[in-house]
Amino acid sequence: YDLAFIDGLHTNRQLIQDFLGIRPFLAPSPVVICHDVGLFGLWPGILQGLRALKMAGIRASYRVFEGQAARNRLGTGFYYWDSEAE
Repeated sequence: YDLAFIDGLHTNRQLIQDFLGIRPFLAPSPVVICHDVGLFGLWPGILQGLRALKMAGIRASYRVFEGQAARNRLGTGFYYWDSEAE
C-alpha cells in the first residue's frame, strides 16, 4: 500500500503493533498516517516505530502538520520514507 491510516486502540503498545503489522504490506515509499498521537500521548510509540525502521536500514521521518484554517489539536501526523533512495 502507498497509504495507510492507523486509528486504533490509542496506546503506545497498540500503535507499534499496528505499525509493525502493516509494515510488510507497504510500498517502498509509503505514507503512514497516525491519528490522535498528541491527544493520547503516543509519542513514545512513534519514536519506537522510527527506531524499528532505522534498524531495518530505512531512514524515515515523522511529521505533524498544521492546516491554514484549523489547528491540529489531535496531534495527527505521518511517517514517510523512500526505501528506493537508500
